[in-house]
Amino acid sequence: MLVKYNGEYVRESRSGGCSKCGTGRSIGGVETYKTVYRTYYSGRLYIFEKGKTYPVDDILGKYLLNLKTKSTDGTVKSVFEEIPDKGESTYTNTDAEMTL
Repeated sequence: MLVKYNGEYVRESRSGGCSKCGTGRSIGGVETYKTVYRTYYSGRLYIFEKGKTYPVDDILGKYLLNLKTKSTDGTVKSVFEEIPDKGESTYTNTDAEMTL
C-alpha cells in the first residue's frame, strides 16, 4: 500500500520547570502546522514528510488513513491519503545495506 502525508494542524503543549519544588509550568494551546509525521510500528521508526509517497504494510496503512485533522476553516481532512499502486513511491531507502 502506498500512502502520502498531507500535513496537519496540531495543538501543542509544552511544560518546563520543576514540579517537585513548585516552579513547574505548562504552556498550552499553541497551534502549529506539521510537515513531518513520526510514528513507531513493529519496533521501527517511520518518518513521513509532507507531499511524499511511502510504501507501508496494510495494518499501518489503515491506521494512517484513519488519522484526521481540523483545518483553520474548521473542515475535517485526512492526514494521509492512499495512492493507487500504479503510482510511484518517492521514498528511497538509503539504509538498504543496513541489516537489523
